[in-house]
Amino acid sequence: MIIFDYFICILDYYISLDILSNFFQKKSITPNKRFFSFLIAVTALFLFNILGIPWANSVVSIIIFGALIYYQFIIGLRIAMLFSTFVIAALVILEFISIYCIAYFIGYSISSIINSQTGFLVIVITSKTLYLLVSKLINHYMKSRENTTKYKTSFVFILPVVTLFILFSLLYFDTWIPPTQFNSALLMSICIMLIITNLIMFYIYDEQQKLVSQKILFLASETYIEEQNNLMTLHKQHVDEHAMLLHDHKNQLITLHSLLVLENNSAETYLNTLIGSLSQISGESIQYTTNDGINGILAYKFKECENDHIPLDIQVEYLKLDFISYANACAIFGNAIDNAIRSCKSVIQKGQPARIQISISAKNGMLTIGFKNTRSSSDPIHIVNDHIVSSKKNKNNHGYGLINMKKAVDLCDGMVSIDYTDTEFHVIVLLPIIYKR
Repeated sequence: MIIFDYFICILDYYISLDILSNFFQKKSITPNKRFFSFLIAVTALFLFNILGIPWANSVVSIIIFGALIYYQFIIGLRIAMLFSTFVIAALVILEFISIYCIAYFIGYSISSIINSQTGFLVIVITSKTLYLLVSKLINHYMKSRENTTKYKTSFVFILPVVTLFILFSLLYFDTWIPPTQFNSALLMSICIMLIITNLIMFYIYDEQQKLVSQKILFLASETYIEEQNNLMTLHKQHVDEHAMLLHDHKNQLITLHSLLVLENNSAETYLNTLIGSLSQISGESIQYTTNDGINGILAYKFKECENDHIPLDIQVEYLKLDFISYANACAIFGNAIDNAIRSCKSVIQKGQPARIQISISAKNGMLTIGFKNTRSSSDPIHIVNDHIVSSKKNKNNHGYGLINMKKAVDLCDGMVSIDYTDTEFHVIVLLPIIYKR
């Protein structure tokens, strides 16, 4: 039983720290210090439990665990003690819930369950299984709020239910099992293996979540790098065109001077030709806003729309967008316009007219960015976990564009609204304006 009690202390603190990691940032300490502080706290609690002072057990548990989370997390001492109290209370409540659930489903009296060694083991493991399940549900909820995972999770939570069924069955058939030392050790081993199996399964689940999140970040990085390369190509093209004009600038002035001296009527035509060349390049390099990243994206997408014969209307009523980082600008504007272009191409292929409208305005300290494009009613739109899932053949890239856009908006403390009809698709982005001095 000593080994079992020590294992339960480890389990309580491990699950409790896993829950708190969803709400508080960990301190920058080495893994060895984190492990040894955990081991010292668990050992101190175990040794105090051996003394057998029931009235002081809860108080000492609160103090030890409070000191542990204060050491491992960026948190004040009072808040650490408050959360430690809450965790210890939750553990006690789960034990009471386990006792009543076991008594209800098996039909035994509460006193007979508590006084039985098998009943005690089943109560403890049941409460820890429920505690582990609660911690993973909290973790799954926090991850789903961030939209950082699309990994299927329903099958993972079946294992704790199976574990509870096995535990209840062991207690139910306990009256037919001889109370030998071997059988007690076997029962304890089964209980420990059940909870370890749950820990292993949830560890695999957490690793899968991390892999999916890393995949989304990797795809976002690829998109950002591709947009940056496109912007660099566009800027290089503009620089080359300016360089070619400047290279012949002297000769053009000489020609123009000769035409003016001779009072040749061709001077005006030649001058208009030069002005037209400069205007064309200036039009391609138009400064829509004070954010060079946004300007580059809009210029590149404008040219892309011209090549695809898609009318693009850009209305800018508020210019000061330099508070948006280049990475967030790329994710918001790049993904929204890419989705609009893709939808318009589908409309044009069906022989119908298409257009894209972009509006940027501000009111009451909030920036409003609107994207509106034509869509075909025959193109299905699926919404999963609050984001659009396209009908593209590449299933691995479903919805990542709008997921990355929503993540960028969240980083700016903004919000995204998506709406559509049979003929149009609307995306509205609201961002709080950060004024720079």
